[in-house]
Amino acid sequence: MTDPGEIPKEVTFHYIKSNLFRVIHSDGAIGGISPRGLIYINFYSERHAIPQQVFHSIVDGKTLGDEIVDRRISRDGAIREIEVGAVMDLNGAISLRDWLNDHIRTLENMKSKERTQ
Repeated sequence: MTDPGEIPKEVTFHYIKSNLFRVIHSDGAIGGISPRGLIYINFYSERHAIPQQVFHSIVDGKTLGDEIVDRRISRDGAIREIEVGAVMDLNGAISLRDWLNDHIRTLENMKSKERTQ
């Protein structure tokens, strides 16, 4: 047991995954500054639109035939599906930026060494 007046020399953090934890793929992010002065970031994945409806012919009254493509109902363009969002204060955003910069430099150095070998 430590003395209550003693200044601690270390702290232990335990990482526990919440019930909503998941790993996502991200093609990009969109966000900004909230009305309360927090930074928000939403990660998205990009894909082509999935048809909302497709129609197939019926062959001989019992077998599914080919799709009738000109009747397909779908969205035009690409989809950016928002997977997850995060909100943080300025200090959290700075820490995230620094963490990303460190890992980007490490990865760039690794790729540079691979090209020279």
